[in-house]
Amino acid sequence: MSPAQQQFGSAHPERSLLGLAVMNALAGLAWGGLALGMAWHGEIEHAALVLLVVAGLAVSKLALCQGHLPVVIGFVVTGLVPPALLLASLQAEFAQPLAIATLAAAIFIMANAVPLRRHLLKRLEDAETIEELRRQLDEAREQVETLSVAQRGLKEKQGTAEQEVRRLGADLKLAEGKARALADTLQRVSLVCPQTGLANQRNFENTLGVEFRRAMRAGQPISLLLVDIDLYDHYARHYGSQLVDSLVKRLAKGLGTYGRRAGDLAARLENSRFALLLPGCPGRNAHRIAETFRKRVEALKVRNEASPHEGVVTVNVGVAALVPTRGSDEQTLLKRAEAARYEAGFSDGNRVVLYRTLDALKLEHWNASADGAFDPDTLEQKLLIRGFDPQRTVIDVDRPYADHAYERETAVATISGELRVDIEGQSLNLRQGDTLYLPPGITLCLEAVGERPCLIFEAPAAGA
Repeated sequence: MSPAQQQFGSAHPERSLLGLAVMNALAGLAWGGLALGMAWHGEIEHAALVLLVVAGLAVSKLALCQGHLPVVIGFVVTGLVPPALLLASLQAEFAQPLAIATLAAAIFIMANAVPLRRHLLKRLEDAETIEELRRQLDEAREQVETLSVAQRGLKEKQGTAEQEVRRLGADLKLAEGKARALADTLQRVSLVCPQTGLANQRNFENTLGVEFRRAMRAGQPISLLLVDIDLYDHYARHYGSQLVDSLVKRLAKGLGTYGRRAGDLAARLENSRFALLLPGCPGRNAHRIAETFRKRVEALKVRNEASPHEGVVTVNVGVAALVPTRGSDEQTLLKRAEAARYEAGFSDGNRVVLYRTLDALKLEHWNASADGAFDPDTLEQKLLIRGFDPQRTVIDVDRPYADHAYERETAVATISGELRVDIEGQSLNLRQGDTLYLPPGITLCLEAVGERPCLIFEAPAAGA
């Protein structure tokens, strides 16, 4: 039995529940007997008044006894049920309707006793819960007061500690400022990557600009290799910093062996990227160097399980070369090398790609259906109309134009014979009537094919 039920069970402490039920049953019996007597003598109207009084008393018992079922049933059964049964058996006017109403009232009162008691029990239990929460709240307040007292005792110590923290923070900021200033100074004056001993990116950028301008003045080619380690991020995650450091140093040492001439420069640009600057080196030689380096790295057999190339570390290399002119700068060379490197690393890496200048050139064949039979004068007129200044040149079989570069945009057109054009390691044959349009700064070789000299138009852009 819950505390609320215990409290309801002792609502009348001067009597027991059994006594209370008996007394209410006797009272109901007395009222029911009165109604019975009136009904028996045919006084239906008076019996109805008495039954109404009994029903009202039953309702009051329902409230006063807080829905206690034995008390309510004892009063209702003795006070309402017997008169109702008697009325149901009489043949007097209104006797049977009164019996039905009386029984309905009895059933209604008894049916509502249980829900009322449950409702009152729930209300009392809620009140007890609220009281328990209040008690817990009081205890919590006491604990808060205790903690407040302790906190006040710590305030003085906290103030001292905060002052010490502020002092240490100021000292730390001062030390950090000095460290940043020192690091900036070292970065400005340093030209070498401390991990590999190669030139750092700042040194590379400065040297690239200097050597590019020097090659422009001398009319010499300049080549650039950009190297990237394939699957570097995977290698770093799975093999750890110690093996990464060892790999980077081995690759840097190998790349440094190719930069021995004056002006050559091997550099570490980023975590996995290197560069090799080769002034005075044509594209085909730079491509050969890059391919040799790629094979040397593969031959190291450094393990990388994610590599599709026999599970070893490989590199991809982009190569670009040009003869600097007024229409180009070092960024032109850098962008070409980067484009070639991107292509080399696109399909599983372990490749060398030379920037293909021929892919970007415009080649025009003689259109016999539109222009008629080939005629050198007609070809010359077409070049003049397009803003070029054609000049006839003979390329002898034994005297090719080697490593030649045009300062201006130029059209090369074949009048007779067959001409081989070699541009940065790529070859193209021009036959009679073919015209190749060249941007400035491209290094090329012109050579007659076969046993006959080749007659051509060299047509630089007019007014350039």
